[in-house]
Amino acid sequence: VLKVSPDGRNYDSLANLNQTGTPKGIARADELSLVVWASEDGSVYRTRTSMSREQGAAPTPVERIIANLTAPFDIDIAPTLGRIFISDPTAGKIYVSDLEGGGLSEWKTVAGVHGLDVVEDLEHVYYTAGSAVYRAPIDNATASTLVAGNFTLALRVAVDPLATTEAIYVADFGDDTI
Repeated sequence: VLKVSPDGRNYDSLANLNQTGTPKGIARADELSLVVWASEDGSVYRTRTSMSREQGAAPTPVERIIANLTAPFDIDIAPTLGRIFISDPTAGKIYVSDLEGGGLSEWKTVAGVHGLDVVEDLEHVYYTAGSAVYRAPIDNATASTLVAGNFTLALRVAVDPLATTEAIYVADFGDDTI
């Protein structure tokens, strides 16, 4: 995991992934100094971004906080609520846990789920499944379809809650478009 300055000039290795499998999705919560990622090995890992250390020093420790998922794909943090959301397309589920990985439970069953974005300001989880984008309130998972049939395979979603009309960006793997 690299921490890169906004201008791209400076970077520092925060964590060594040699033993964590291939990362699939990554999320950060600056206010918690936390980075989490979903891995192909069926786990979720985390590291801290603000541990005291000199530039170029040994990377910060990596902790496996969740194991034995089928195939985690995307991940996001709801820092105010103290939750982590994880999509697993093979299992067809979105999971939720606390920031320590405890209390892992199924938040919603969604066939073909891939990308997700938790937007606490709007109190919703946005996610992709197949050719559609959905949104559900964080606390009850009752979904509404936002866009259906416009994508071949919607893999990722990012929501800009500050935009005047809630801009939603979708990466369509099937059409190689955003």
